[in-house]
Amino acid sequence: MPPTEEVVTLFSPTLQSSVDKFGRSLEVSQRLANLHPRKAGGSGDYAALAPAVTLAVIAAFEGFVEDFLATALYLQGHGLPQIAQKVNINNPTVARFNKLLVADIPGVQSAIGQGFTLRVFNIPAVGKTPTTETIDWKEAADRADGWMEVRHCLTHGLVSG
Repeated sequence: MPPTEEVVTLFSPTLQSSVDKFGRSLEVSQRLANLHPRKAGGSGDYAALAPAVTLAVIAAFEGFVEDFLATALYLQGHGLPQIAQKVNINNPTVARFNKLLVADIPGVQSAIGQGFTLRVFNIPAVGKTPTTETIDWKEAADRADGWMEVRHCLTHGLVSG
């Protein structure tokens, strides 16, 4: 019996594949948010949805940061030991991700946040109507640091919601 020829297909990751995986991981958060009845008062067990969504989104972001940085380093020709050392990250914030990305790919600095705006709700005082504002990349990164603190408090049982 003649030997058979085996074909090996190697996977070559792309930065877009990291983004796509992040999008898929956010589906869980979206499904959780869709469970909320969207009515004021007496939220009962639905009160658990907001912290669950927060934890799921931040966990997804942490996975994205690790995957994106590892892929970017791989595409630049770094070896697996170098990648493992550089992608040893806990609780990455948007600002830290930005810093790590620029440290390894300096040319990307000029593109990060260019033209970025985000419309956000401002939490009103009791009895006041919510307002919105549009923030830029720097403000979004600054506010994202606060969400990492919220995640920390939720994870360590310092708050429940």
